[in-house]
Amino acid sequence: MSSSRRRCLNNPDHFCYVCGEYVFNYCRKVISELVKNNYFEYFEILLDKNEKSWAPNCVCKSCVEYLRLWKSGKRNAFKFETPTIWRDPRNHLEDCYFCIVNVNGLNTKNRAIWQYSSTGSVQRPVQRSPDSSVPKNICEQDTEGPSSSQNDADFEGMSNKPKCFSQNEFDDLVRDLNLSKQASEL
Repeated sequence: MSSSRRRCLNNPDHFCYVCGEYVFNYCRKVISELVKNNYFEYFEILLDKNEKSWAPNCVCKSCVEYLRLWKSGKRNAFKFETPTIWRDPRNHLEDCYFCIVNVNGLNTKNRAIWQYSSTGSVQRPVQRSPDSSVPKNICEQDTEGPSSSQNDADFEGMSNKPKCFSQNEFDDLVRDLNLSKQASEL
């Protein structure tokens, strides 16, 4: 999308960056450094507003509270496994989440049952299943000193275990890199 953002039917800053839902004025919070840090620690995804200028620049009070309670150890899991994944719309008229989502008639009484449309530019959050693993709070994890072979400053803070991709994340990567089936078979 070009640097001059097209006019959307709904203001993108009226939606939560984490859950993707419409946020009423009294529940809207700015994305603070604390929210960014907690978001990264929980989902292991960097929240960079500058990287996605067309994505929402706020979060809802509920998501901030879930992250805060998880960080403080008072809640052991977030309400979903993956947050909303924002992608640059390929075609503003047909693929813009903020234009497709209809918020007419949305109010505090029907907010919980409101249906949000799906688009190629937005992957809605995946609800947590009872048997899914829960990220451990860094404060609760056992800390082990680095082994003598890993004292290099270049590797500080990096994990030795591989990061696994879900099928949706893998499909997004293939799409973002413009990979085709024919090109991968060469």
